[in-house]
Amino acid sequence: FTDKGRVRPVRLELFPSQRRTLESWIDVELLARENTLRFSNVVIEKSRQIGETWLFALVITWVLHYRSGSMGLAIHKRSAEIDDGGNRGTVKSLFGKVRYIDSRLGSPNGLPDPRARAAFSGLGALVFRPFSREPAKIENHRNGATIYGEGQTDNPGRGDTYDYVIVDECAFVEHGEK
Repeated sequence: FTDKGRVRPVRLELFPSQRRTLESWIDVELLARENTLRFSNVVIEKSRQIGETWLFALVITWVLHYRSGSMGLAIHKRSAEIDDGGNRGTVKSLFGKVRYIDSRLGSPNGLPDPRARAAFSGLGALVFRPFSREPAKIENHRNGATIYGEGQTDNPGRGDTYDYVIVDECAFVEHGEK
């Protein structure tokens, strides 16, 4: 993460599979060299409990804070797997994981700490909008970054252009032919 132009380390130890996912999904060299974010298409066949969803949540949190105007889309067969409550979301959902990570930014002990977060100047507050306001979304009003979340529909994300799309359990998403 950056703070007033300085790089601030984030204490995160990736599993080897998470590192491979990150390096195949994001052109890390281009990002370091030119500060340009380029996503690649990645298909991950994985079993449960290896931390890939947490990695995606971490990247989404970073993108929402540091990539102005970015727009993403997350799709799952069950909408509750994307968002299960907006500001009250749990870590069972992808957006709940983003909320959990975001609430702990800057904290040395991993607990929510507004004083530690204040050290990261320039971070906008993430606003979590639940599915009751279809579609669900997380937005950063300070820089215009947004990610939308949708359950399966005939036309997920129709009419918009996205910088990145995450489709979970895509083999089971109905309406895929459309």
